Amino acid sequence: MRTIRLAGAALLPWMATATAFGTVDVPVPVRLAMFGLPENLSPPAVRLGDECFLPLEHARKAGWKVELSGEKATVTVGGTRVAAFCRKISQQNCLPVRSIAESAGGLTEWTGDTSLVVCSRIKRIEVENASILVEGTLPVRAQFLLLESPRRLVLDVSPAKLDRAKPPTTSGSFRYSQFDSSTVRVVAELDDEPSLVKPVTGERTAKVFWRGAKSVKVSKIDFASQPPPEPFKIGGLLLTVDTPELAIVQIPVSGAANWRFSAKRDGNGVYWIDFPSAESLEDSNPREIVGSAVRSARVLPRQGGGYTLRVETAGPMGVRVGVVGPNLEVRFTKPRGAGGTLAGKTIVLDAGHGGRDAGAVGRFGEQEIREKDLTLAITKRIASILEAEGTTVVMTREEDTYVELYSRPELANSCNADFFISIHINSNTVVNSKSGTFTYFHMDVPDSRLLADCIQAEIARVSGLPDNGSRSDRTLYDTGLAVLRASVMPAVLVEIAYINHEGDVRRLLDEAFQQAVAEAVVKGLREYIGG
Repeated sequence: MRTIRLAGAALLPWMATATAFGTVDVPVPVRLAMFGLPENLSPPAVRLGDECFLPLEHARKAGWKVELSGEKATVTVGGTRVAAFCRKISQQNCLPVRSIAESAGGLTEWTGDTSLVVCSRIKRIEVENASILVEGTLPVRAQFLLLESPRRLVLDVSPAKLDRAKPPTTSGSFRYSQFDSSTVRVVAELDDEPSLVKPVTGERTAKVFWRGAKSVKVSKIDFASQPPPEPFKIGGLLLTVDTPELAIVQIPVSGAANWRFSAKRDGNGVYWIDFPSAESLEDSNPREIVGSAVRSARVLPRQGGGYTLRVETAGPMGVRVGVVGPNLEVRFTKPRGAGGTLAGKTIVLDAGHGGRDAGAVGRFGEQEIREKDLTLAITKRIASILEAEGTTVVMTREEDTYVELYSRPELANSCNADFFISIHINSNTVVNSKSGTFTYFHMDVPDSRLLADCIQAEIARVSGLPDNGSRSDRTLYDTGLAVLRASVMPAVLVEIAYINHEGDVRRLLDEAFQQAVAEAVVKGLREYIGG
């Protein structure tokens, strides 16, 4: 056992020389489809775990502005500054593409084991009398074409995607759609033949303007003459890979192009994926399969219509769901940091706020309650339990001291931590209006999501408060939470209760409650590693 407690952001010498990425995966060359890059890169981008690392020289050629300070990196892409890190792979300084692109508001997707697509998320579309403007989150390119009967001007923007969860704001009369997997098409109807049509691209915008014609209200669509949209159908199950490190369940699908899917792990360790409007696709594949890493998977009728996929695995695994070719692919991966026991792990515990930053403030009778005091008390309890397990514990603070925001994850990165856990107390604008606990993970990172699920499930069992579940930090900000975004290991932020809810704060001040929550966090960690 080794216990290190740090007030402030000071690093010990052995930490400063540690690597900045905690996985032992072998780098695999991949194809990276991203604005400003040729198809074949030398040296290539590589995949490590669920991240894609791009050599620094290629990032700069793609227009990324990169400032390095040791292992720290500040990257400006599409006008957005992102705090990141740099890792040396095969003697090349490399940057984490997915983390940076998603933090800047972009969308990324593995379309196979060795192919990553990075797209701008379209935020705004405007059509005025003689122009079309499309704004995204990352740089894009633009192409146009003219069509007749009726006279139309078409603007294709790529690489770009529409996000159903965050549709673009619109102004004017036009049609738009996801034309293909990485192209958004905007169509404006014109009253005459245009002249001097010219496309222009800015840092995050694509615009085409013209003379000699005006945009008009788009023609009414005769829906009766249009072919109906292809219904979403799912077939049976195929277990194509079944190992402790990777398991893949495939389901033949049709009509899935405009759907997004996600898996939820319940408190019993069962994974669920809902298809609320799906129809059955007749095929010869079974509706239930059994295996080793995937103990069982079943397609079940869903109450209210559609189907749901229920999967039990031999142990906790990270999961990602996406459409690959004609199949829906559910990939289960052994999470980073899993295996062994807590005695072999290094865990950074972050007591939120501190010093001049009090965090949220509530009241209990005449007593003022400060978030920074509660987070420190609970974090110390977690540390004590982990120390008894033989864990190497690193605390970002052990007293009422102020720690810079980015210094917290940078400390975890520098000491090669297996996990980063940040403890916070929630608040909202209306007293006594919200109660309960939930846990944040970054974007849709499978490892961090699994860690959040495991910890949240254990806290929910003992807290006596409403279980608000685990959720992506993208629900708060487009770029997520800084302490999670900048962490390179599985990382979560736990909101234990509401400091301005009378029932919650009564529990927060109870030492037995604090101890129960601390034990639940550790139990969730044990569940994650399978120990």
